[in-house]
Amino acid sequence: MRFIISVFFVIILSFASTPAQAGDVYACGVPDSVNVPSETEGFCDIHQRRFAYREEYLKMREQMQVRAENFAAPRREALEQYKKDLQVLDEIRTSENTD
Repeated sequence: MRFIISVFFVIILSFASTPAQAGDVYACGVPDSVNVPSETEGFCDIHQRRFAYREEYLKMREQMQVRAENFAAPRREALEQYKKDLQVLDEIRTSENTD
């Protein structure tokens, strides 16, 4: 038992004594060159982009409403037909019971 504990302790110490490897050391924030280009790569106008997203959102919402109506239409028609059939059946039952 002592032997197992001592071996375990030696293994733990062997890993704990090695320094952590962090990779190559370099200087942060040091520029490669001091030449700054005078041309810009462009500008993303986030304000106009918000308006464009709003327009696309409104289009998508309208499409979703049309889709929801188209999805519900067959169910609505089937329910109306069921109610008509049920009303006819009730009239038949009523006429049979009154005779």
